[in-house]
Amino acid sequence: MRSLTLPLVGFFALGNFVPLWAADPLVAVMPGDTTFFVNLSSLTKLRGAKDHPLMKSLRSGEMGKVLEPMLEKLAGEADAQTEALLKEETGLTAEELMTKFPGAAAASVKLSFKKLMEDGGAGNPDVGLTLVADFAGDEELMAKMLNAFDKLEEKSSDAKKKAEENAGDEDEDEDEDEVDDRRPEANWPADYEETITEAGGANIHEWTVKDPDKMSGDNMSWGVAHGKAMLSIGDSDLKEVAGRLAKPSDPGSLAATAAWKTVPDADRDADVLMGFNLEYLLGEVQEGLRVQMEKGQLNTGGLPINPLQAWVGAGLDQFRMAYVSTTLEPEDAAMHMGLTYQEKPALLKIYAAKGPGTPPEFVPADVQQISWGTMDWGAMFDNIKELAAAVSPMAAGGMDVGMTELKKNIGVDLRADILGQMGDDLWSVSHTEPGSTEAPDGEKEQEDDADEDEVPLGLSALALTQGQNQVMGIALRDAKAFNLSLTSMINTLAPGEALFEDRDFMGVKIHQVKGTPPNMSVAWLIHRDTLIFSIGKPELLEKVLGGMEKKPGNPLIAEPHVKAAFAKLPEGGVSSGYLNAGQMMDVILGTLKSVLEDQMEGEAAEIMKTLPDKLDLPWYVVTRIYLGDQAADVRLRLSAKP
Repeated sequence: MRSLTLPLVGFFALGNFVPLWAADPLVAVMPGDTTFFVNLSSLTKLRGAKDHPLMKSLRSGEMGKVLEPMLEKLAGEADAQTEALLKEETGLTAEELMTKFPGAAAASVKLSFKKLMEDGGAGNPDVGLTLVADFAGDEELMAKMLNAFDKLEEKSSDAKKKAEENAGDEDEDEDEDEVDDRRPEANWPADYEETITEAGGANIHEWTVKDPDKMSGDNMSWGVAHGKAMLSIGDSDLKEVAGRLAKPSDPGSLAATAAWKTVPDADRDADVLMGFNLEYLLGEVQEGLRVQMEKGQLNTGGLPINPLQAWVGAGLDQFRMAYVSTTLEPEDAAMHMGLTYQEKPALLKIYAAKGPGTPPEFVPADVQQISWGTMDWGAMFDNIKELAAAVSPMAAGGMDVGMTELKKNIGVDLRADILGQMGDDLWSVSHTEPGSTEAPDGEKEQEDDADEDEVPLGLSALALTQGQNQVMGIALRDAKAFNLSLTSMINTLAPGEALFEDRDFMGVKIHQVKGTPPNMSVAWLIHRDTLIFSIGKPELLEKVLGGMEKKPGNPLIAEPHVKAAFAKLPEGGVSSGYLNAGQMMDVILGTLKSVLEDQMEGEAAEIMKTLPDKLDLPWYVVTRIYLGDQAADVRLRLSAKP
């Protein structure tokens, strides 16, 4: 069947660029075996997102010059033929059709891996798609719309085939030698037959392939019931959905699952909600592993590991739901990323945080990113050992042997003398620079070769961090004792002064790895009661040390707009952070252009050429992480600088 999925999903969000997706009560009717879902609370509101301050700043800037033509085409404004076809088939324009979908919409995708895993991993998972949306139309209009979407898809396919034919026939000889034993794909509606079934007071139009032995294709059903347009493709039963619309009830629905019930009410009411039902998805995988083990089909690569023991030991059987909700507020956007579980999985216990941490007031306002929080390093190590023991007793034993050998050979107890001396507070500061694509003729390659020769063995991977500068600080309980233990380890592993060279800055001794290029310098030091690591150009490290000596007059976290954004987040948490999103997008854009510009061809290359060098977006993000007994949460605020 020619796919109607993308045209329909696209039409539900048609009209404007919608950066994120959303939640609504329609989720109550979605199938209980849903793997992934997307809920939109109001298509009218989302289509009006172009007038939000964040979108205005994007559309009015350099990126808007590229986005506007794309948005117009997406909205149907740039394609007269499409507009004419919609008018001919439905009697309405694209804009008029959009008004027929004024409210909520929901989509669910079922991915069933059970049969796939029972068959030893051969084939593809069973897939089912269900769409439901508030609809100010009738059954007749829905049928016309489906015919219009089918013709639009057919026109797109014909254009693609014509383009391929015009590209040349240099591979024709090879194609003639190939034997394609696949069944041809059935075209809807010509190769399908229709059955109309009454369910929930509505007609459900069920379409199946006439001759499944000769043609392949997914089943499709559609209907209009109780002010809702409904569509399902593949392994999905629309009759059950129609029944729940007629008489709202939980049995068999996503809303009845334990996973859905862990999603807070506030997120269900957000503009946008999307999520993965991990309880269903991971449960199917776990059952598949069990079946494969019973059949002796599970390949562990020779490792003495019981996969089911490792699965449960890591806590993968505890996860319930992973979701992201988004709400466009008058001036900014609020996001919430949640991960729920029945009991805290061993994997998450590794993050042994103890509180919100102390904001680094010594960081000036011109850095790109800062974060701060806490970590109990000793508890983290203990939890890793517990996880290793739960996954494989041999792994835990190996860790114990390694610790014993380390103490015997070096005289340092990693748990007590290193991790035990590291305090709770930690912070990081980073700044990434766009990669330079300009160089005199032939000089760039020579410089690159020279840098590669200068990097010591084992550090060549640092070339990947070029342009990335980061400084990280960890509080120490006893700086003197820690320094003695660390120095002892270094001197044992690298006798003499072969690894580091020292330099002084503002009376502080910086230990710098020998032989690294200046823009990829690796260094560590102990300043007062803080262990500091640095990667990248030394300027960022020196700026941070200067701020620690004398608090800057414009610390980042004291900026009014930053304080205001953090005030909108709940207190507490285990980590907080700030990101200059506009600068980071410039970095990503510059990197993409430098890497891909010479590798793209055709239309993709033309698009790359239209991208600006800088976006100059005044966007920033503040984040806070919360870790509880039954949920891990990340809350963000995306805002524009005043």
